[in-house]
Amino acid sequence: MRKIKKLKKLLLAILIIILLEVTLFNFRYYTNKMSGLKSELIEVNKENITEKKYDGFKFEKTYKITINKEIDSVKLKLSQDSNNKIIKITPKFTDESSKFKEKELDEIQYIPNYKNREFIPITSQEKCIDLIFEMESNGNFEIESIEINTWYFEFNFFRVITLLLISCIVLYRKEINNYFEIHQTDKKTIYIGFIIIFALLSGYYSIGFGKKYENSAWENGMVLKDMYREFTKSIMQGKITLDFPEKYRKELLNIQNYQDYSEREELKTHYLYDGAFYNGNYYCYYGVIPAVTVLVPIAVTTGIYCYSNIICLVYGTLVNIMVLIIYLKLLDKFKIKFRFILEFLGYITLLYTMQLFLLWFQPNFYQAVDLCGIFWGLLALWEIMRLENGERTKRKLFLIGFSYGCMVLTRPVYVLYIVPIIIAIWKNFIINKKIIWNNIAAFSIPIIVMAIFQMWYNYVRFDSILEFGQFHQVTINDTSSLEFEPGIAIDGVLSFLFNPPSLERHFPFFGYKGAGVRNGNDIFTSGVLGIFWNPFLIILLTARNRIKNNKKLKKLTLYSIILWIITIILLITNTIVAGVIQRYLAFILPALTIFAFIYWLLFISESENKEIRKERVNIYKKICMISVIIMLLYSFINLNGALLNDSIKHFNKNIIEYKIRHSLEFYK
Repeated sequence: MRKIKKLKKLLLAILIIILLEVTLFNFRYYTNKMSGLKSELIEVNKENITEKKYDGFKFEKTYKITINKEIDSVKLKLSQDSNNKIIKITPKFTDESSKFKEKELDEIQYIPNYKNREFIPITSQEKCIDLIFEMESNGNFEIESIEINTWYFEFNFFRVITLLLISCIVLYRKEINNYFEIHQTDKKTIYIGFIIIFALLSGYYSIGFGKKYENSAWENGMVLKDMYREFTKSIMQGKITLDFPEKYRKELLNIQNYQDYSEREELKTHYLYDGAFYNGNYYCYYGVIPAVTVLVPIAVTTGIYCYSNIICLVYGTLVNIMVLIIYLKLLDKFKIKFRFILEFLGYITLLYTMQLFLLWFQPNFYQAVDLCGIFWGLLALWEIMRLENGERTKRKLFLIGFSYGCMVLTRPVYVLYIVPIIIAIWKNFIINKKIIWNNIAAFSIPIIVMAIFQMWYNYVRFDSILEFGQFHQVTINDTSSLEFEPGIAIDGVLSFLFNPPSLERHFPFFGYKGAGVRNGNDIFTSGVLGIFWNPFLIILLTARNRIKNNKKLKKLTLYSIILWIITIILLITNTIVAGVIQRYLAFILPALTIFAFIYWLLFISESENKEIRKERVNIYKKICMISVIIMLLYSFINLNGALLNDSIKHFNKNIIEYKIRHSLEFYK
């Protein structure tokens, strides 16, 4: 009887989903049909085209067509010399309400033969006078035809299947949970399968990754190269300078201030973007560990020089595994047993809150260094957690020191995390008021050796043991002249912490604009979503009031103070030295996320009352769901630009992205 009830609910869910698909999700098709406006083709004359062409590389055209009709939509059919190129279209129009002011619509990324990109909704008041299409592409293109007052009906199978899967999880959640409680091995299979799928997706998204670097030649002026690939080549040649033509290095030396971007551009200088330039040589100022642990071994064994996307794939997968191991260990430590769906949801929440997916699916040497640093930090944490059983202490302390050393050799800013690490392992150094020098040595030796190496490495490159290369960077900003300015620092920290999503009619439902500060300084280079717009982390601010009866609270409060001090220092440093960029939150989010998770576990476990405990689990579940939804939407917004800016040898990749996007954009 119960199975029949469940089957009826499922059939009802399928019926509702199909009804929504053929009605609500196709509402614009019906409004177009009921508008009474006739569909017709508009002639496109060459006289209506303003064309610009830059260096045979970027084509820009503006089409202006006088309509003087009532319209509600436009269908564009474009032809192009290569189907691998995206055409960016900015539609504008004038109507009778404002004949002299153009009304601008959202930019469209046109992909041929994909219906959602061919149709543009027009919301004119009274008659539409002129249609204007400003277009840009890296390949030549023409408008074949313009059709007005037409729309399409689409049964979106992707959306139907997605909604159906969600319905099944909701309807059969008890059965799913019961199954995995009995079959623990299958639960492990799900986790392993998830990690494998995301590793495969990561590999798929980086297909053709190195093409833009190979196409970047010195003749173009500014040169883009994969720093870790170039650094690997240098190591294999037994040197640390990057191998670039001497005449171009001399050219840069002859500039009065080679770090002034405007001066370089004015003199049409040839230079390597984002390299560290000192005494006539280029250096990779990013940490050595990602190249030494991944790309160099591949080059030694195969002779192939891989790109940084391989580092992202390797360390992204390792980070995913480490997060899972630490997550399950903490659940066990606090004796909390979630039902499987909630347990899996919590794991996904940790990954998203640490913004690991955002790093993973934007493979580059910037993201490679972040993922590498996070892995070694998590490995150090794992070894700290394992110290509690009292076995093989020296070996574990050595691994903690080694992992911390690798983390700092990857990103020097991680040096600050030595404070919480020492506090966490301090009891292993002094036992019964006696100093255990062997334990101290086991932890310290790898750190000292790596510190000596880093100081030597700094000195032979930049004649200073404390210069890592940041202040010799050839980039947009003149990093040699950066100074601490309180106003900029405060603006940056507030942006990193509290910058909200700016609500606008943009995929998917909201978008973001800049960093929320406008002080005239170019250092604010990218938008961020403030840390505290992720509900999962709010407990860091409320934990003191919510958790009252735990003996470990004082020690956790100490950790909390230290972590927040580290957070503020790192945010200020990033703001002054590099700017306000979302990926810089990778320096602090993993630590804050795990700390927040510990607080959530305390919040749930400290209550012995079953009803209160159940209530707290429900709060945790809802917070996880909201956090995942927010970060999922933000990831799509953030990744959208990055994925579409690549020249599409990745055509299928963009079709997948558009299918997801269009499934949410039914309201347009």
